[in-house]
Order: sequence, then structure tokens, then C-alpha cells
Amino acid sequence: MRIGVVAPSSVPAVRGGAENLYAGLLDHLNRGTSHEATLVTLASPEGDFWALMESYRAFSELDVSRFDLVISTKYPAWMVSHPNHVCYMLHCLRGLYDTYHLFGLPVDPPAALPARLLELRRRMRDPLENPQQLSEFFSSVFELREDPECRPGFQFPGPLTREIVHYLDAYALRKGAIARHAAISKVVATRSDYFPQDVSAVVAYPPSGLETRDNGPYEYFFTASRLDAPKRIDLIVRAFRMVGNVNARLKIAGTGPEDARLRALAKGDPRIEFLGYVDNQRLSELYSGARAVLFTPYDEDLGYITMEAMRSGKPVVTTSDAGGPLEFIRHGENGLVADPSPESLARCIEQLARDRELCVALGEQGSRDIASVTWEKAVASLLPMDDKMVEMAASTKRKKVVVLSTFPIYPPVGGGQCRIYHLWRRIARVHDLTVVSSVGPEDSPSRQLIAEGMYEVRVPRSRKHAQYEVEASRALDWTPVTDVIFAMKPELAGSYRDACAEALEDADLCILEHPYTLPVLDGLQLPELWYEAHNHEASMKSTMLPATEEGRRMVAVVEEVEAEMCRRAARVIAVSEPDRDRLKQTYGVDDARFLMLPNGADLESITFVEERDRAALRHRMGMEHRPVAVMLASWHGPNLEAVEDVIAVADHFEQVDFIIIGSACKAIESRQLPANVHLVGVVDDEEKDVLLGMATVALNPMRSGGGSNLKLLDYMASGVGVVTSEFGARGSDIDTSMAWLYTGEGFEGALSQALVANPAERQAKARAARRHVERRFSWDVLGDQVLAEIGVTDRARR
Repeated sequence: MRIGVVAPSSVPAVRGGAENLYAGLLDHLNRGTSHEATLVTLASPEGDFWALMESYRAFSELDVSRFDLVISTKYPAWMVSHPNHVCYMLHCLRGLYDTYHLFGLPVDPPAALPARLLELRRRMRDPLENPQQLSEFFSSVFELREDPECRPGFQFPGPLTREIVHYLDAYALRKGAIARHAAISKVVATRSDYFPQDVSAVVAYPPSGLETRDNGPYEYFFTASRLDAPKRIDLIVRAFRMVGNVNARLKIAGTGPEDARLRALAKGDPRIEFLGYVDNQRLSELYSGARAVLFTPYDEDLGYITMEAMRSGKPVVTTSDAGGPLEFIRHGENGLVADPSPESLARCIEQLARDRELCVALGEQGSRDIASVTWEKAVASLLPMDDKMVEMAASTKRKKVVVLSTFPIYPPVGGGQCRIYHLWRRIARVHDLTVVSSVGPEDSPSRQLIAEGMYEVRVPRSRKHAQYEVEASRALDWTPVTDVIFAMKPELAGSYRDACAEALEDADLCILEHPYTLPVLDGLQLPELWYEAHNHEASMKSTMLPATEEGRRMVAVVEEVEAEMCRRAARVIAVSEPDRDRLKQTYGVDDARFLMLPNGADLESITFVEERDRAALRHRMGMEHRPVAVMLASWHGPNLEAVEDVIAVADHFEQVDFIIIGSACKAIESRQLPANVHLVGVVDDEEKDVLLGMATVALNPMRSGGGSNLKLLDYMASGVGVVTSEFGARGSDIDTSMAWLYTGEGFEGALSQALVANPAERQAKARAARRHVERRFSWDVLGDQVLAEIGVTDRARR
């Protein structure tokens, strides 16, 4: 069964308890069961009410139909619609539910609201019943966004915004929309208003994924937590200062907004040590060496710290109002429970400081108790495996799909690599997929798992093959021709042909990335063939190769093999309408064989960063005093042309730092560049995410090329303001509400407008652009289109 775990991602990305839960759940589903699970995330900023509403709406529109079952865990992810939807609740938005009273705000909005807000409240008396009503409700709320009379009513948190979120959660969590309601603890399951009144939520405790060590020495008291008010580290510090035992020590791990205040509170007591951030390895060591673990939050949802301490064989000291920890800790049996006062907590600490044997006994019992908390048990409680779901899971038989490429695709760095990897790894969640790629003669042959269900077989080119390639490139002013050589001299690719023959045995489908490997397959028994046309290759090569006799001869070879590929392919995947039209006109491909599939964005690896967070990130990077303009560019003719435009315009924007990212930097690294142009080179996804996250604007001044631009979609998904030529935006269907578009020689003017725009305008365009990508250009959405074409098979795989 295909399972989608749907969750909001934090902005900027932070790994906390929720992220650890997702990782553990996915790992167990994929490794410990026969199911295939995928994490599906959308950026979910909640710094203000409108950002939160955008997230609620985005999840309500998210298409998860490709899964047999979905599991949501937090607001607003549970807005997704699916016939087999399990809600595994971590918590609601606590500041609008169980901790709302701490703000001292009224529960009900004032009676004297503006008429339009009164009408909105009247509308919320009737529960939402279907997606159409939900869409109309979102429209009615967003219509009030710019109304100055209504603006004060949308205070966040506030009574009206609280009512709206409760109203949306009630719709999402209603009995008919959720197949099974579950919670991570009894505390969460029984909180007021969390679940519908007619629902009894199943409790499924999620184990911590921390690797614990053998029980070490009982040397010090320990706590680990985010240093903020609800965790009540101040209670621990005040209590410890009352402890008379001069040999007792306290170690506090963690960071947070209370750090300075807590250090001031502990000042003068040398026994108290603040460790700051610690990684998982160090955290495990600290648990192992502790005498006992102190964990005293207020009404905690669950508390991984409790579980981790118990698994480490250490007693936990908590308080009678701690919430989740009390579901595990029994006073005097496997830990101690104090009243929530420094005096009571200090007495418990002194008791354990005096009695090492008590620490050992309590810790050993805790270790035995927590052993029953496993993912196997939690998942068994979560999945409502009725007859319908069993039938659904068994109905899809995996096909064998083979993808052929003249270059390696993992790790994905260049545009072609990214397209192949991110598209076909979506297909590999449903079908068995192997990529056969070619690498240099200095590389070793290999077969590696590069994604769930997806292998890459790398075949080194022979020395003779490589030498012929060098000679051909030299005759063409050193233009790269690795791909074309496969078509010109297929007899040199013997090892590659052998690997293809092995991979294609019993295959259902073979996809050629570009047409060049088709001659290599001559004489092999082939399954159905598809052609993924990244460009109109003959046209592209005619602009890249020199206009010499040898260049024209090579273009003729490209045109011949592309024509044959178009003739034989059952499906031709075109990236853009212009490419489709050129292939149709040049090679006579009929409309019925085309599959339009533009480039996409991998939303799992791209963090949407709000405008205010960009400024904070630039500050941390030491670049807060100047705007930052970035451009992603691989070493490809049209990209190099666009980079030249960026370099030319940099002289007119001396106050701006221009950052070029990608292999295009190699082509210009030896040149004298303007002082404000910086070459970063090739980066991985994480580094790219940081650079896009700190950028003021991103540049796409393309003037030539085929297909559509992957970089543009990465920009739009990341939340950065985009400056793009209309040509560069081809195939994306974006407009001026999403980016600064220009025609002809308007690059400099458009860049000026983007740089002087106020943050609110940049943010509005960025949010519109992200929504557009989520709906139209997510690789998940595009992958579903391909899956619909491939279908399933009942053939038993051997």
C-alpha cells in the first residue's frame, strides 16, 4: 500500500520533535512493513494570520490521490482530502486552543464588529460540508484582507482568528472526513476541542529515534530542552539552587529565547552548566552519564525526553502538571513526581543525590516500562486495514521500467539530472525503475540505490570511446559532444549495450533521455519505447556546434537519430509547447503520441522562506547591508549567454552582490569580473536552499534555449522575488502577480523595480508564485501524469 505522510514544514527548516516523529514513522513503514511511505510537505509559515490561512488553503488544495492512504499529524496538513485519511494528531495550534488563556485575550469577539466581519461570523454558524463550500469560505476571508476597517479584527492571536481556525479544524477533522482519529498521547486525545465530541481518539505512542547507549555512571543531573517558557527550565534552576549537596551538578542542553534569562538566574552557582546545542551523539552520551533527568514542562503533549531518559535507564523527575510525561512516570516506581514548585522539586533532587541505589532501581524499572513503546505497536493502531484497503493495496502490481541516459544522474546538480532524478523517482514509488548511465573511463562500474525503488547502473566508457570523443571535440573547437558520440559510433559503447541488455530483460517500458542511445540498442529485443525530448535536439545542436563541415555533419547525425526516435516512440514527452510544435513539424509526430510534461520543482528539498526570515538569514551570513541577487546556471550555451547579461548589468548596480551558482562558473572563473560578482560554483541541495533563502531577488535573463527553465521553478518555490525575461518564463504560465517580467532589453529596468519594491510587494509575489508551483509544477503532480500513462499491470513479476 502507498502511504503519504502529509506534514507542514517549518520556515526556516528546523528539526524538532515533529520531524523526528516523521522520520521514525517513515522508516518503520518502509523497512518494517510491506507498505511504501512518502513524506509530503508544504512550507507552512505562521508568523501572521494571513500566512497561516495561505497554508490552510494550500493543504486543502493539495492532490494526494496517488496514495492509498494518507496520514496527517498537525494543522494545517489535516486539511487534505482523501477517502482513507488517518489523523495522527501531535497537537492543534496551541496558542488558539489550550494555551489561548495565557494571552489574557477575550474568548469572544466584540459585539461592535464591522458589518463584513459580523457577516463572516454569521456564516460560521453553519458547518462546512464539502470542498466547494470550503473554497468559497477561503475566498470570503481573503476578500477582507485589504479592508482597513476589518484589519484590526484579524489580530493574531485574537478571538476572531481563533474562531476561524477552530471552524476550519472542525471541518478537516469531522467524522466523515477522517477514517481513524489517533493521538500521540492521552493528553492530546482528551484536550478540549481537539477532536469532535462524537470521536474517541486512539492513542499510539511514537518512540524516540535516538540511539541510546549503555547505562553509564550516575554523575550529574541532566535536562535537555528548548529554552523557552513552557518548558519551565527556570523551575529546575530555582530548585537546584536550593539543593544543599555541594557535589550535585546540573547540566542543561539546549538553546532558545530564555537562554540569557536562565543564565542570569543561575549566576553564582558553579554547579549549573549550560551546554548549548548538542547533537544526537552527544545527547546520547549525556543521558548515559546522568544520575537522573529533570523534565518539568507545563502540560506537555508527550515529551521525547521522558522516553529517551527511560530508554537510557535513568529515572525522570517531573511535576504533577507536566502532562505527557505523567503517562509514563509513576512516582516511586520508575521516577519521581514533584509539585510544580522549586521547594518540592528540590526535595526530589536531594533524595536522588543521596541515594544512588534508588536511582538505579527507578531507572531499571523505567527501562523495562518503555520497552513496550514501539513503532510496530503504534502503526498497528494507526492503520485501519479494512477489506477495501487490503484490496486496494493488492491491486497495483509493479512494472519494470528502464531509463537510459548518456550521463550520470545522481547526485542531481544540472538541469537535466534534476529532471530525470526527481521525475522518475516519483515513478519508482510505484514501479521498479533502473537508470543505465554512462560515466568517464576513470570511474568504476557500479549499481547503487539512489532513491526508494530506483537504482542507477553506471557504465564507464572505454578508453577507445573516450579518445574518439576527445578527437571529435577538438575538431569542433572543444565543444562537448559526449552524447552525440553514442549515435555516431555505437560500436564503441559495447559495455553500455551489455548493461542495457541486462536491465531490459523482462522490462515493460524503456525511456530514452535524449535520442542518442537508440543506435546502441540495435538488435536488442525491446519493450515499449518512450522518448523524453528535453529539447528539439537538432535545433539545439545547430546553435551549439560550429558552422564548419564537421559541425554540420554532426548536426545531420543528430537530426537522423532524433527522427528515428520520434518515429519509433510510443510516447514523446515534450517539455514545452514550442518544442512540441518543432518536433511535430520536423518529424511528423502526431498529437496523440505527445505527453506534455514541463519541468518541475522538488518541493521536498526547497524551503519557502518568508521575506522577514530572508533578512535574518542575510544578517547571519554577514550580508545584511546589501541586496543579494542570485542566478543558478549550468555550463550550457543559453545559460552562459544569460550569465553574460548578469555580468554586464552588475556594473550598474554596484550596491548589489550578484552570486552565480552552478557549473557555469567554470566557464568564466579565469576572467576579470566586477567586484560585486561572486562565483560559488556547484552546490548541493542544502547549500542551494540556504543561498536562495537569503537572496533578495533571483535572476532568469534567458534569451535562448529549449524546454523550460528548472531554475525559475526553484526560485518560485523558495519564496525569492523573481526577475525573468518573458522568454525565460516560457511554459510556466506566470504573470506579473508572481514575478517581475520583462521583454527585449528590459532586464536592467525590471531588476531596478524588484530591488526598490517594498517587502510586502515582494512577499505577495513570492506567495503567489509558490502556490502556482505547488498546483502546477510540483514533481509529485507531474509524476502523477506519467503514472496515469504507465498504468499498472497484473503480470506476476519473477
